[in-house]
Amino acid sequence: MSSRERIIYNGAIYHVYQRGNNREYVFSYDDVKKFIIDQIKKYNDKFDFELLAYCIMDNHYHLIIRTFEHSISEIMFNINNVLGKALNNRLGRKGHLFEGRFKSELVDTEEYLIWLLRYVHRNPVRAHMCKTVNEYYWSSNYLYRGEYDSNVNTDFILDMLSNDRKKAISIYKGLMTSTGFDDDKAQDFEIIKDKFKLTEKYLVVERRDNTPSCDIRKTIDEIINILNIHESQITQIKSGCRARALTPIKKKIIEATLQHKYSLKEISNYLNCSPSALSHLLK
Repeated sequence: MSSRERIIYNGAIYHVYQRGNNREYVFSYDDVKKFIIDQIKKYNDKFDFELLAYCIMDNHYHLIIRTFEHSISEIMFNINNVLGKALNNRLGRKGHLFEGRFKSELVDTEEYLIWLLRYVHRNPVRAHMCKTVNEYYWSSNYLYRGEYDSNVNTDFILDMLSNDRKKAISIYKGLMTSTGFDDDKAQDFEIIKDKFKLTEKYLVVERRDNTPSCDIRKTIDEIINILNIHESQITQIKSGCRARALTPIKKKIIEATLQHKYSLKEISNYLNCSPSALSHLLK
């Protein structure tokens, strides 16, 4: 299977989603769910990433991961490789355990990350496996309520909710129990954003030493000057020209600006196109 390029930069946050092949319930046993969590922790010691949240369902799993020196593709290849072999052996089955390559989505705003935590932890409720988030054991929900696990960084999102930890946990609990619209992700996002007054704020990407890497960043014009891209080509791109000769130039601009910690929305505003068009171009 050919692999698709993924957006990569130090400090990027991803929502990772992996489904069992043919939507089979390959993760339905508790010992299998525990094995998945244990393997993620094991590879967290081996690769440079932070696990921000997880939820292991019966036929799929969700992770929120913050990457650093190792790419999301390298991390997930190793985790899924060992899971595929071990779980096929455990379940006495052959063939592909997973339905294709894992899916990942870049998360670039605080409001979306906060809502995404709600979405991931409320998966069992939406699937009618339980009535409340607290009834489901195989997610990181209990860690956000005050319990500690060295392999899950709950501080990153809780600090966005409040500098006061008790207040942050209280807001988190409200996020999990508030009525939204579970059958429609977009509508639920708008309801929760309104209810909790979440404002669009681009994530400040930090290096491993917690030093902000975008305190002082070059402007996009400065980046383009460094790339030696002619002004006439930029004018063509901004006008919506789809000439194939411009494609590698667009990709060069996107990759360079991502390295300087610009979000897809900021880049798309500059290039006068949609964020989805940029994401599609990188794939």
